[in-house]
Amino acid sequence: MKAIYRTIALIVSVSIALLIAEAMLRLVDKPKPIISGWKTSDINPELSELERNQLGFRGQQIEYADNDFVVVLLGDSQVEAMACGYEWMPERRLQNYLNSSGRKVRVFTVGASGYGQDQELLALREYYQKFRANLVILWETPINDLWNNQFPTTTDGHAKPTFWL
Repeated sequence: MKAIYRTIALIVSVSIALLIAEAMLRLVDKPKPIISGWKTSDINPELSELERNQLGFRGQQIEYADNDFVVVLLGDSQVEAMACGYEWMPERRLQNYLNSSGRKVRVFTVGASGYGQDQELLALREYYQKFRANLVILWETPINDLWNNQFPTTTDGHAKPTFWL
């Protein structure tokens, strides 16, 4: 009988000590929120303001008239095109080509290096909260999209939103 009381006293004592320790740790080190995801402006702070749109992605300002045909290039490093000069970005080249036929077309970039379709979906939702599009072109990169969709971080360790079924 004495052993049962000692065991109960030990369990209660350890439980109380753990609760106190947990409370103290929470007071001392409040958990900081995890920032999940990134935009061009987050990983390339040296990028000129002139090369960023209102959503923080590399590309021209999102401005269009009511009668403009609006195209969104949605993707990862291929649409961000950091290896290209600003005037040679895919959005700029496509817009120039489509406008050569006389139609008023505006093309905008939504995406950043390392994005998987999970982040692309969130970026497109953000775009549609403020802007419209007549056409969305999803730029797939099969070689690394499997990686970008499968893991909750990129190869350089940035945390990202990841959807699990």
